[in-house]
Amino acid sequence: MLACPYCKTEVPTGERFCPACLLGLRVEGDALAPVFPTITPGRTLYEADFRTSPPPRYPSRAHAMSPRMRFDPHEGGLLFTLLEPRTPTFPNPDVELRDACVRARFTVLDPGARIGVVARRSALAEGRVGYALDVTPDRNEAWLKRVFEANAHADSTTVAIRKGHAGIPAPGPTTDVELRLLGPTIQIVVDGALVATHHDPHYGVGAFGFRVGRETEASDVPVRVVCHGFDVREVIR
Repeated sequence: MLACPYCKTEVPTGERFCPACLLGLRVEGDALAPVFPTITPGRTLYEADFRTSPPPRYPSRAHAMSPRMRFDPHEGGLLFTLLEPRTPTFPNPDVELRDACVRARFTVLDPGARIGVVARRSALAEGRVGYALDVTPDRNEAWLKRVFEANAHADSTTVAIRKGHAGIPAPGPTTDVELRLLGPTIQIVVDGALVATHHDPHYGVGAFGFRVGRETEASDVPVRVVCHGFDVREVIR
């Protein structure tokens, strides 16, 4: 028998899916290779336009999240001014799904920013878990992580890193960052282009949203990012 390329479980001859992690499989030479489904976004289930509305759970378009991190109204959406290296998450708790596509649009005004989305964010014991996709335009990188948060503590496990991809733009242009999820298949999409596809069967139903933060060390020189809005779309089956 051959081994699953994800979890290394031995797979009986002729099986199209790993019996342990459910990864789709095909034989390539003397090994098994993954087979991923196509994930196609469908109708919009939720949409936030930050030119007129605040982030989920916030009553206003102006708010100080800390003495050194805030957002304010901007003609294009919400202007985040970041003086400390932290990445707040803004999920919409009213839409909890397993399979969906979440997309946020940003304009990075200064070097040192981190922009992204979150998916399947749900409660676990006294904390919260979920997936986070961070794009760092300065380094031309995309990071997909499993995140655990409890009180002031946060930890993460990297699922995948994509470096030096031509589809990840440098700071300046408006950028769409998207995660598409169908079962254990997760796709990273930037500006409509598929950057990477990964298999990760850990997290199920949860909330979707966006995140924005600062990569560089704390200083009195701000990193500014405009978030124009985000949406959640169904998966066409």
